[in-house]
Amino acid sequence: MSGKIVIAIAVLVGTATGAIAWWFHSSNPDAAAKTVSIARPEPDPLLRRVVSSGRMARPRDFFRVITQPEYLAVDEADGWMVEDEVVIGLEIDGEYRAYPINYLNDHELVREEIGGLPLLVSW
Repeated sequence: MSGKIVIAIAVLVGTATGAIAWWFHSSNPDAAAKTVSIARPEPDPLLRRVVSSGRMARPRDFFRVITQPEYLAVDEADGWMVEDEVVIGLEIDGEYRAYPINYLNDHELVREEIGGLPLLVSW
């Protein structure tokens, strides 16, 4: 696109924006006198650490990030997990990991390193 076309488009958009603003203010003469406050009131000190999480509110940092996960061999996990348990599976350079969803529901994040690669598993 040549520079003249870009300038022409900019002038047209600016003119249209100005016309719309003029029309709005002429049809709503007292609109300029109205003010809207976007400042939030100071929260209750007891609720200051509460954040919204859908229908439930939980304190900030409620879920602890797992930074040093401990793994079990498959035969050791048989008594701890059911056979059809849902997991997030991962394989990097021949290293395998399974993160059970039931456990991730309580923690949401696992941060670790596999094969020299930093990894963050999120649920």
